[in-house]
Amino acid sequence: MIYFFGDSYTYGTELDADATGNIKPSELAYPHLVGKHLNVSIKNCALGGIGNKEIFHRITQQLFQPEDFVVVMWTTAQRQMFLTNDKNKYNRIDYQDLSSKVEAYYKYFNSSSNTAFESSSYIALANYYVKDLIGDRIYNLATPLYDEKELLDWNHVDVFPAFNNSHIVKDDCPGGHEGPKTHSKFAKVLARTLLDKI
Repeated sequence: MIYFFGDSYTYGTELDADATGNIKPSELAYPHLVGKHLNVSIKNCALGGIGNKEIFHRITQQLFQPEDFVVVMWTTAQRQMFLTNDKNKYNRIDYQDLSSKVEAYYKYFNSSSNTAFESSSYIALANYYVKDLIGDRIYNLATPLYDEKELLDWNHVDVFPAFNNSHIVKDDCPGGHEGPKTHSKFAKVLARTLLDKI
């Protein structure tokens, strides 16, 4: 089985909202399409709006088997998450939120350097966690959709240009997320990339 982790792009936000209300990951999203291309089962563990800490936390909630493979599409470092006392519930702080509390958090308690370092740490920890369970069966990627400078500090992450590259058909849903043509083409490129790895 291939496990996929990430944010709204991996989840497939907006792809079939009319049919599912986005209460579960879209079958039109690239993880399901990669599974079809490679004829393997997949589990899409992504969720829209989450940050890298929450992606890492979701990875640690899985008990991978030796034959499994893990694909992680990391997101922008500027999204923050805090676990509540119920460790399965999160409080999220998104840098795009313009409320006074969020502005104060980013002004007084955080910085771009700090969030980039934290994300780099979560990526390293995720790799150690997966490799301890199933060996070198993890592929880390990110798209240059966010600040490319923050990606430079992330070891073991391929900055995968497929969503923003001229050879990929780029279609958007009304809310700005990638459309089905983009996911379809990206899935083909990613499936070819994973053939040598799984």
